[in-house]
Amino acid sequence: ALKLARLDGEIAQEYIAHLPQLVGLAPYQHLEDWLREGTVMAEKNREAGIAYFSLESKTSLDYLRRAQDTVYLDDISRILQLFTEGLSGKRVGVRSLSQHPKGLKGYTGYYPFTDGENIYLPLSNYEFGSQSLNFMYYKLSTAHQAGYFEFGSFHVSTMLGKFFKKFPKPQLARDIFYLVEDGRIDFLLKHYYRGLRQDFEWLITHFLGRRPPINCFPLQQSTMECLVHLSTGQEINQDLPPILWPLVVKLRTALAPIFQVHSQPGDSLSVTEE
Repeated sequence: ALKLARLDGEIAQEYIAHLPQLVGLAPYQHLEDWLREGTVMAEKNREAGIAYFSLESKTSLDYLRRAQDTVYLDDISRILQLFTEGLSGKRVGVRSLSQHPKGLKGYTGYYPFTDGENIYLPLSNYEFGSQSLNFMYYKLSTAHQAGYFEFGSFHVSTMLGKFFKKFPKPQLARDIFYLVEDGRIDFLLKHYYRGLRQDFEWLITHFLGRRPPINCFPLQQSTMECLVHLSTGQEINQDLPPILWPLVVKLRTALAPIFQVHSQPGDSLSVTEE
């Protein structure tokens, strides 16, 4: 409020007048971000700043609506940790992505992952438009990472570097392996934990629906896109160039071993080679 007062007295008055309403609209963590964004706006445009802090601008209201749906990792980390231990039988930490080990090879710092000791997840999530769906995203992300422990992915982790170097394009082999192994993990989770099946199917359909049509890509990338879709266990219901359909059949046949209830990480290695 003091910073806003130094900037403009009327803007500060609007902020103070609406504080009781703001406290009921969004968690404290999100109000800090809301305040910061509004201050930047007010510095550039006084009238826009007044509208923002008087809760009359679309930008301000959209930000606050999003805040109401946000789920924070700090609030649910203990629940997720117990969930992980129940699935994997292993004591695993749950941390935010910002806490991931620095310099971890091949990791971008954006997607959930596990290093074998901790599961790393986004600090917050508001992507899905409701608290229940945003929590579901955390639950399924945690289940997927716990699946690496439960279904043996770490049993082959020490040999992967050598395995990928066998191929002319090691990075491509790596991408294919993790696509295939992720598909195997999700299939097994849906099989053994029937309560997760419907949520997984919804989330997979959601993410696939956000991807560009397969026929938008050059041939090699289109092939990878086909693999992305088929590795989820879903069929491809898109118009494809005729040249791709025989490849889709071959990929579906090659992926069959990972969609078996007794599949192992070695099956994902074999599919990658094929």
